[in-house]
Amino acid sequence: MSEKISSFEAFWIGIAVILPTIVMTAPNIVIEACGGLAWAPIIVAGTFMGSLNHLFLTLGCNFSNKSIVDDSKEIFGKILGKVILLPYIAVLIITNLFLLVFSTGYIQFVMEKASGVGLWIAISILVGYLSYSGIETIARSNTIGSFILLVGIVIIILTTPLVITINLDNLKPLIFSFKKVIAGGLYPARLFFYHSVILIVLKPYFSKKRGAIKAIGLSNLIIQIVVSILVILLVATFGKELAVTLNFSFHNLSDLSLAGVETITFVIWILGNILKIGIFNFAAVKLIANLFELKDYRKIVIPFTFSILALTVYSTDIRLPGSDTKYFVIGALLTVSLPTILLLILAYALVGRRNG
Repeated sequence: MSEKISSFEAFWIGIAVILPTIVMTAPNIVIEACGGLAWAPIIVAGTFMGSLNHLFLTLGCNFSNKSIVDDSKEIFGKILGKVILLPYIAVLIITNLFLLVFSTGYIQFVMEKASGVGLWIAISILVGYLSYSGIETIARSNTIGSFILLVGIVIIILTTPLVITINLDNLKPLIFSFKKVIAGGLYPARLFFYHSVILIVLKPYFSKKRGAIKAIGLSNLIIQIVVSILVILLVATFGKELAVTLNFSFHNLSDLSLAGVETITFVIWILGNILKIGIFNFAAVKLIANLFELKDYRKIVIPFTFSILALTVYSTDIRLPGSDTKYFVIGALLTVSLPTILLLILAYALVGRRNG
């Protein structure tokens, strides 16, 4: 296999898989649960899932340089190995659908007259192109795009206190509740969990496995720091009650900052979101191709991308409350993806010890 991902590129892929979504959607959820201690669920979720991700990637990379599908077939047998991964792949396909559905939420918030279907078509074309071009194109494009995204977010966080009055009293009272931290941490934990769900698919492409695993762990830490500071800043700026009611509090924060910053936020989020969906699309297509033992995954890129687009357009007739959708995704990951990964972790450990 000639296509490879450097450790540097793996770091930025780790950023792209989580950061574009978490900065827009997680703050109001964790603030509602924990108020001034909204940073705590981010740290707890990131640390717990980061440890799980590290263990899973380490065991998987030590086991082989092959795909997770090939690993599963080798451990459990050709038929059972495929069956075990079917629910896991199904959840990933559904996740691709949800990503495309909600990718236009922020865009239409800023541009009320924007056509959702038109945006989905445009995003699907770009995502299909990225997937078809291969992992090297995705990795290079993502390195540039995610760097811009991260730097833009950091600049907004650093410059906001210079132009906005920050009231640290809004963070009080700092009352720690283990129950609230767990409740607030479920959603960010689901996002941090994507490192395991997605990046294990990319392990055959790592040029240096140990370096890539360390880089991915570093990306987890950076995201924890950035988002923790962000939620503290949001509570200090808006107060808990107002921050919870804002649909996209990070956008509202940037709107109060230096002139033009909200436009920059809008552009870099779109860029980051397209790159994220491209990575998820590529991972899903690769898993499907491996499952059906197709030599060239590119043969199904266009049909798969078109199918996700068609299902997205169809889903506009199905109205689900945002909370129902959120907990459905969390539930699917907890009841399907997490048990599958825990099973593979155990299998990797037992088989690795036996072979060792």
